Amino acid sequence: MRALLLLPFLAACAHVQTTETLVEPEPLFELTRATLDIDAPPPTPYDIGAPVTLMEVSRSEASAFKAEAVRLQSHSEPNCRQLADAISAHLDDVKMYDRALIRYVGSYKFYGVGHSYESDGKWMIRIARRLDELNSRSLVDELRTLRHETSHTLGAGEWRIGEEWSAYDYAERCR
Repeated sequence: MRALLLLPFLAACAHVQTTETLVEPEPLFELTRATLDIDAPPPTPYDIGAPVTLMEVSRSEASAFKAEAVRLQSHSEPNCRQLADAISAHLDDVKMYDRALIRYVGSYKFYGVGHSYESDGKWMIRIARRLDELNSRSLVDELRTLRHETSHTLGAGEWRIGEEWSAYDYAERCR
């Protein structure tokens, strides 16, 4: 009996016409962490101004980077102690950009505050001192970028695979 009463109602609902057309919704993106790591190609000489060595830019930054390597040598995590050795070994390869490299992906703007890549068997590690003309980066941010970019010399990728640490893990867990 109840099914007979619902049948006319369901039939009426099925034939309701609407004047609205369906539109594909805009894609939604979820950022799961404050800093987004993207796989970007290594910068070309046309992308950057002339990077300068760490000692030419600021002795305080140079000493902070050296102190970071010393601090990590006594870290409780073995991966962080390994990172300390890599920072010490590659400190001469660190160059400083004046400003971050800016890449546009669709309607999004990404600031490339650090890059590391290998060229002819030598690692190039680049760290930006400023986001743009108006916004400088703190020394804490630069040290995080140093840990992140130097971890690539140890084989760390941008994304975690299994139990291996990613560059993000080195940057965050070796604080």
